[in-house]
Amino acid sequence: MTKKGLLYWLTIVALLFGFVTVIVVHGIYDAGYFPHELAPDERYVPPTAFSTSHLFNQLQVGHNLTDLVMLIMMPILGAFTFLYLKNNHSFYQVIQRVGYRGYLMRGLGTAFCTAALVTFLIGLYQLLLLSLLVHPLALDPQLEVPAGSGWTAFDDGSLWSTLKWLVLSSMGWGVYASFIFAVGLWLKKNVLMVVSGGIVGILLIALPAVLAGISGAGVLPIVQGFLLPSLIAPGQVVFQALEVLSPFGQIQITLYFLLAVMIYSLLTFLLIYLWVKRSKRGG
Repeated sequence: MTKKGLLYWLTIVALLFGFVTVIVVHGIYDAGYFPHELAPDERYVPPTAFSTSHLFNQLQVGHNLTDLVMLIMMPILGAFTFLYLKNNHSFYQVIQRVGYRGYLMRGLGTAFCTAALVTFLIGLYQLLLLSLLVHPLALDPQLEVPAGSGWTAFDDGSLWSTLKWLVLSSMGWGVYASFIFAVGLWLKKNVLMVVSGGIVGILLIALPAVLAGISGAGVLPIVQGFLLPSLIAPGQVVFQALEVLSPFGQIQITLYFLLAVMIYSLLTFLLIYLWVKRSKRGG
């Protein structure tokens, strides 16, 4: 990467972290954890470690603007250069030098590692802000969750549970970035390539939700695996029928995460295989 390219990349990452800061501070304000005048019927409840883990989980998915920004930015941060090169006239000179395998391995590796690393750092940054401004997470992983305090098995006020969730989510973002890299190979317009993560992501949230309403119980677990939040926000969006059949604990959430990793990885390699086959035919 050239110095100019590195400067652009760092600027984008800095803006992304600035955006995250605004979202976290706004979330803390909405939750009422900043000093404010209490209403006559309002009683001050001091924040706890559960407050931090609960708010951290709330910030991850389900906010239209935040979701859209993350879906667009995360997949393209590492893959943009490789996909832009693919749409350039000098692409076949690169292929002659490194081959399809070399190009794809570098593109996939960069897309995965960049998305996973940046997502993990953003998560740690959110935890730092919440720990400083709300309450530190507890070190004890055996906390009993107060009734109604959280809606996922990882939302228990524990630092270790939260970090486990963050590791899964970061890996999921890496897999999604790899998938969008494979989708981008088929796109010849750079503007579509840039926003493809957002467009595809919205479809991968909406379509499984529609399928869940018309599919039977036997197919529903596969549909849950296709649902994008199963990959990038494990356990935070679960079809109600599945929750009734089997209450979601950390093990079940991890299994559905692994199912999503398998599904999206297979789709990624299928798209790449077909693209290479078409490209070698001169398509």
